[in-house]
Amino acid sequence: MKLFGSSGIRGKFPEEISPEFCYEIGKAIGTNLPDHSKIVVATDTRLTRDVIKTSLVSGLMSVNVNVDDLNIIPTSILAYIVKKFDYDGGVMITASHNPPDFNGIKLWDKNGMAYSKNMENDIEIEYYNKKYNSVAWNTCGKFETQSTQIDTYIEDILSKINIQSDFKVLIDPGNGATSHIATSLFKEAGLQVESINDTFDGNFPNRNPEPKEETLKETISILKKKDFDIAICFDGDGDRVVFCDQHGFIGYNEAISFIARCKILNSKNTKVATTVETGYLLDKSIEDIGGTVIRGMVGDGNVAYLTKNNKATIGIEQVGHYIIPEIGYHPDVFYPALFLLENIDKISDIRDYFKKIPALYYLKKSIDVQNSAKYEIVNNIGIYLDNLKWNNVNSLDGIRIEFEDSWVLIRASGTQPMIRIIVESENNKDLNEHYKWGVELVKKFIKQGAT
Repeated sequence: MKLFGSSGIRGKFPEEISPEFCYEIGKAIGTNLPDHSKIVVATDTRLTRDVIKTSLVSGLMSVNVNVDDLNIIPTSILAYIVKKFDYDGGVMITASHNPPDFNGIKLWDKNGMAYSKNMENDIEIEYYNKKYNSVAWNTCGKFETQSTQIDTYIEDILSKINIQSDFKVLIDPGNGATSHIATSLFKEAGLQVESINDTFDGNFPNRNPEPKEETLKETISILKKKDFDIAICFDGDGDRVVFCDQHGFIGYNEAISFIARCKILNSKNTKVATTVETGYLLDKSIEDIGGTVIRGMVGDGNVAYLTKNNKATIGIEQVGHYIIPEIGYHPDVFYPALFLLENIDKISDIRDYFKKIPALYYLKKSIDVQNSAKYEIVNNIGIYLDNLKWNNVNSLDGIRIEFEDSWVLIRASGTQPMIRIIVESENNKDLNEHYKWGVELVKKFIKQGAT
């Protein structure tokens, strides 16, 4: 059974992510590192963070790995610190946008990039073989805490940004890992800033840790009531950022497309890396400036490697992941948000731009299904369509079916027990018809799998 999904290991505590499991994963990680390696560890705000960290760190130290602990910081900053301070790797204990009862483990190599699939496979082999390194009692790893390295990240980000407009900004960390630091950073950038949900709380009492239109209604209400220009909202571990304005939620595809356009105009590099989930709004947003879209597999690690290998100016996932090469090949949330504000005169510039582009309709929904069955169900759907001799199917990551002016993606989530159905169309009629078709197809194969 595979342990890693599209973004690390995730599961419910303690059924899937238990202290015993994390101890062994720590030993497996350490066994794959050189002797006397030094890695850095951090967590988001989840209530299970300390028990998981303690277990995992014990496993690492038991195979002679030295550990520096950063406590609660955003994933963006952990990955940056790994490379900047020459660590041999990093571990982020997080379930990102998943519900509070989930937790997980995300691994970073010495370059501050997510572990490759081959590196993850090596960890799985060690875990299942149980042939961990054995060390003497006097050669166990050492444990230290660190706190000053974050300042280097902040200084670096601020040195790259020069915002001229005095925007009134509402910061919503959602009680996650960006609490406190986001507010401080945006104030230092010269913005008028107020915050909500700005304390560490692993219960996530005020909203779901996944920032999206449905979970940000209260944020949007406060934005309108207090007349903020924009709300900048983060997920549980601070590797996703999304935006709202006086009209409501700024769509996923709209935000990534506008920022990608600005990035091309600033760098003159026309390549953008993204995934099969990203809609054609991105293509339409950059075609007039010679932009080229390269699509690959879902997952911020996959996008990071796609960005680096193709020398793209930016890597993006429509959920709010931004890979900025000059910051590092990992998701960053602070630079893209500040970069957006640096490149507009007023917040309405974003929506005004998209008025010039023919409308595209986009819908993304999920159907709950057991983790153990989700990949087999999607695979069976692919076999079914292949038997029908459909020649418009792309199976790079899930099943993407291309129609004349629409597409449908059916894909097993790499982070949650569900199958996602994504549809984009030039008209609402096709959007709804294709979505209905996709849902019925998935439910049909779920039912078949249960009999």
